[in-house]
Amino acid sequence: VLRGSMNGTYGSAISSTNSGDKITSTFTSTLNSSWDASHMSVIAIIADATTKEIIQVEQLEIEE
Repeated sequence: VLRGSMNGTYGSAISSTNSGDKITSTFTSTLNSSWDASHMSVIAIIADATTKEIIQVEQLEIEE
């Protein structure tokens, strides 16, 4: 279940598209007090804005 998006429906644009570049972004959010963080994770999806092709996906568990 998607509880929310930290940077809008379509995310954030990436300034560099060169193969091998490392791009770091930091986002901060406050979880709803009724949510159990031990059952949650953050998912990052990199997709081509034109073709919508998924290029990479990463999932990390939330650490309390």
